[in-house]
Amino acid sequence: MKTQRVHYFCLCLFLGLLSQCKAPVPGPDLTRNWKASEVKEGTVIVYREGSLSNIYPGYSQFQMAFQQNSVTYTEFTGDTFTGTWELTNNNQNLTFRGLTPEPYGTEGLIEFTLLKWSTNQLVIRRNTLNPKTGDQVNEYTLIPK
Repeated sequence: MKTQRVHYFCLCLFLGLLSQCKAPVPGPDLTRNWKASEVKEGTVIVYREGSLSNIYPGYSQFQMAFQQNSVTYTEFTGDTFTGTWELTNNNQNLTFRGLTPEPYGTEGLIEFTLLKWSTNQLVIRRNTLNPKTGDQVNEYTLIPK
């Protein structure tokens, strides 16, 4: 009887621990070309696709083209960089590594936080200040190109 209680207790403990395990969160499928729909530098909207009064119309060139393991990143200046990308921190962070040529002040590394994702929209915030935009933290709303 005592052995049966121990087995029952162990089974309950095992099932309790098993129920606490979480399946890995599937990552968003970013493998496509994305273009800027709206860009905020700090709290100011500086670009909105289709607007005639954009502060920085150069964001019409801004895009991120994701392949399986590589990314081609084009800034509002038209400068293009290539490197690798990965999602980390439970798919909350997007990191570009080994960007060449190196974007100014980045050492080839740019990190973003994924704020929102769907098949039709990607909203990300750059985690570091961008010296090309007056050292602002930028937020990008991207749509498929």
